[in-house]
Formats: sequence, structure tokens, C-alpha cells
Amino acid sequence: MSKDKEKSGEPGDLEQKGRLQELLAELSPKGQEEVEHPEETETPEDAYMEPARPTIFAKRDKPEHPKQDLQHNGEAIPIDVQLVPLIQRIWGQGWETLNSCYNSSHYHLAYIHFVTAEQARQFFDLIEAHVSFVVWDRRGNEGVAIRFPTAEIEEVTSLLPEPPAAGG
Repeated sequence: MSKDKEKSGEPGDLEQKGRLQELLAELSPKGQEEVEHPEETETPEDAYMEPARPTIFAKRDKPEHPKQDLQHNGEAIPIDVQLVPLIQRIWGQGWETLNSCYNSSHYHLAYIHFVTAEQARQFFDLIEAHVSFVVWDRRGNEGVAIRFPTAEIEEVTSLLPEPPAAGG
């Protein structure tokens, strides 16, 4: 690593990633408890400086959604039970997904993470007029997630044709 990159504190610095992993490991068993932050210390001007209160991404204390394994492209893929019929219909359309979640936030939103923006656009266009709201969430180079209210999963599912019967 060059000295310039070392001084800049740019993302990708292995030492920074290691420090974040250490902090996450320390917080992991504590859940949502208040965490003491290290005291500020003097550092040389050219050193990378962590924020006084680093942002920590800790898991929320919520139960795991029940899952069901679905066979897709020769693999068993765990899917939230509430999304199984929808995911089967999405795959039946030939659309590929990277991830999905029945209730990904305290806003009660489900999401389907599509591999391509084109497939996400087709799904978005299909459901847009039938749900109270829908969100397009670009994931950098890793596809697009479409978010919509969990209460409307059945409505969204009904918009897609049933997948062909297995073996047929």
C-alpha cells in the first residue's frame, strides 16, 4: 500500500476493516446496550483518525423469519416463508434474484433484490399501480431491490402467473 493511501484513510485500507471487525465483535454479544467509546488520544497529523463515535452496524434484536428451502438452478435456497409463492412466480418469469426479505425494516417493507435493472424494471412496472407505494433501490453494481409493503405481498403475488408445475 502506498504512503499516500495510508495517510488518506481511504476505504479499502485493511487495517481500518480489521478495526471495524474488532468493534463489531466486541458489540455482538451486547446487542442494543449502550457501548462505551474509546477515549480520544492525540495522534500525529498524518495518521488516519477514527470518528469520536464510530458508526457501528449491529444486528437488531428481532426474531429470524421462518424460512423454506426452494430448489432453483440446482440449489436449495432459503426463502422467507411469506415470500415463497411470490418468489416461485418471479422465478417462473425467468427473473433472477439475489436476495429477498419478508419484513426488512420497522417500516414493514418486503423487498426482492433482482440481478438486473431490466428485470427489476419489469417487476416495478407490473406492481406500481397495484400497491400503496413502491421503492426502487439501486445496489451499485449488484442489481436493484424493489421494496413494497408487506401487507401487499398477496396482491403483488396475484399479479404474476403461477409457475409451471414441477416436471411439466
